[in-house]
Amino acid sequence: MAEQLPFGLKRLVDGLIAIGSRQIPQEDVASPAIANAFLRLLSLDVLLLIVDELSATDRLRLSHTCRDLRIVATFAWPRQLRNFTQPAPSRATFSAAFVNVSLDHWLCYECHTLHRVDYAHTTRTPVRVPRRCRFKELYRKHLVSNYSGGNHVGQDHIQLAIKYSRSCSLDANQVRFYNALMAPAAKSMQYPIQTVHLGSMPCILAQWYYARAKIVNDRYLLFQRWVYRPGDTYGVDPALPLTRQRFWPTGCSPKICPHMDGKGDAVYSEAMDEEVWDGLTTLQKGFVHLLDHQQPQALKISCRTCPTDCRIEFIVDENGYESLDIRAWKDLGAGHGGLTPPAQWEACTDEYYAAREGRTRFTPGKARSRWEKMKGRPIRPVGELDPLPAAQADVQGPGVFQRVFQWLGERVPEAIAAVTNMDHFRLTV
Repeated sequence: MAEQLPFGLKRLVDGLIAIGSRQIPQEDVASPAIANAFLRLLSLDVLLLIVDELSATDRLRLSHTCRDLRIVATFAWPRQLRNFTQPAPSRATFSAAFVNVSLDHWLCYECHTLHRVDYAHTTRTPVRVPRRCRFKELYRKHLVSNYSGGNHVGQDHIQLAIKYSRSCSLDANQVRFYNALMAPAAKSMQYPIQTVHLGSMPCILAQWYYARAKIVNDRYLLFQRWVYRPGDTYGVDPALPLTRQRFWPTGCSPKICPHMDGKGDAVYSEAMDEEVWDGLTTLQKGFVHLLDHQQPQALKISCRTCPTDCRIEFIVDENGYESLDIRAWKDLGAGHGGLTPPAQWEACTDEYYAAREGRTRFTPGKARSRWEKMKGRPIRPVGELDPLPAAQADVQGPGVFQRVFQWLGERVPEAIAAVTNMDHFRLTV
């Protein structure tokens, strides 16, 4: 019977044979060949009945494995998902349930469709989405730069990084991709920035940058730090006072969030002067406030439009050298299908905040509290990832079937027991 099935169904039957052989107690069967022969006698109708016992999200995952296996799932789900007539919350719940378990897809909140993972797409490369997806233009228009050095984090990165952090069965490509999604996990760099001196000669400032990302309770958190000081390694006196005139005008303002970089809504923990600085952003006002006072002090700023906390400190060390220390904590969201309720599934990325001009209000200091008080999931190197169980190693098919057999081993045995009356199998799940 299996030889008369399409290629995809034949491979499915072969996978069922291996799965059933592991589930049957050896004392109940004369030999594994008996079980194999029985499974090969399953008709196409029985296979379809087995698939009908699976949930809609499981059938969707099966249909995404390869083109031949879409016959098993009755119809092509991607087209049906694009033409989904149910309300947005129902569509969101269905899609989020699927994307939460699939390691090969991320969910686009603009076109409400699933996009396959491209392992060439990292935080250093632009997003790769289908040509007709409207998210492609929105991504370019409202891209938020979260890292220095040309790195960016989008909703696709957040979804995949959180899912990969929960999985203990990543293959080599997924491990490399996960490390790229968390990059720079721990990175520091120093480079000169030339600013204009209002007197005569230009003054060179040295910017030191550090970034670290971690996942806490299925939430993607990012910590960043910038330090500005006179560049002693570039022929500038390090004891030079770091005044407003030497710091301004400058284009080296850190890109913490799109609202602090503009004239957005922010909360200051310390009272500031009533002075109004025209043409300055929220962060620049904080810089000017500290530089004008010329004494060691700190200023805490929290954005109410996105979950971002910032701390700016004017430091004078024991040698009298002055520097400006900026630290930022960002909560980039839980990803679709994480801890976010389905009704708010599309409101968990910075692109959403920037595009909608901030409809959500956040508690000041919450992002920093999550980073400091909650234990983060460590960034695991390749050697610490749990390998696939030995029982699953013998059913790995080549290419696209590798993960499908692993998935079928968890769900198909109970589906077979529910549809077919195979008492002598005594399948245990």
